[in-house]
Amino acid sequence: YTCLVCNLFDDEDRNQYHCDGCGICRVGGRGRFFHCEVCNMCLPLQLKFDGHRLSSGHYACPTCQTSMMDMNQLWEYLDAEVAATPMPKEYANYFVDILCK
Repeated sequence: YTCLVCNLFDDEDRNQYHCDGCGICRVGGRGRFFHCEVCNMCLPLQLKFDGHRLSSGHYACPTCQTSMMDMNQLWEYLDAEVAATPMPKEYANYFVDILCK
C-alpha cells in the first residue's frame, strides 16, 4: 500500500485507504466505512441511515452522545409512569443521589 498524501508505505495489504475527511490512512476497506461530517470521523456503514440519523434503537451520536431527536415526549411519558407507580413501603425512606452527564 502506498499513500502519497500521508507518505505511508506498507508491505502488508490490510485494506488501507486514505480518508480525505479525517486526513489520515485507515485500515478496514473504504467500502465498509463512511466519513460522517457531523461527527468528523469514519464510522461503519451499519450506522449510516437516512443522512446522520442512526439505525433503529440508537438515537445518540457515537462521539458526543447528543440525542439526534427530540426526547421531551418520551421523558414526559416516563415521568408520568414513575409518578403513577406507588413506592413500596420498605423503600419509602430511602434517598439516592444520582449524578448524570
